[in-house]
Amino acid sequence: MGSYAEQVAVRESNLHHIPPQWKFKEVAGLAATATVSYGALAIRGRLTKGETVLIHAAAGGLGLMAVQIAKGIRCHVIATASTQVKLDVAKRFVSTQLLGMLLPMVKVSRTLKQIFSMLRAL
Repeated sequence: MGSYAEQVAVRESNLHHIPPQWKFKEVAGLAATATVSYGALAIRGRLTKGETVLIHAAAGGLGLMAVQIAKGIRCHVIATASTQVKLDVAKRFVSTQLLGMLLPMVKVSRTLKQIFSMLRAL
């Protein structure tokens, strides 16, 4: 659900208070990233404790949320990023070890071959 309107009408039950210690700009994207990442990992993917999950573009908005949700479920996370700086961003958002891989920006089919090759080496 997205909107460019200045005003929207929603049920009160769909609203949540922002905790006092949070700033609005910190919460603004939460509804979009958390629901998509949680839906993909926990609901659609049925991810459970102890499983291993591969998260591409782990330093982006959805990627960071996916990493945090997967770690919250107590999964092993393998994260990909195109640069070391981006990979370091993803690592800052989890308190446990994160196995990271640098993947240069290449065609998707070549990227998948690289990923499977790296995973076989683990």
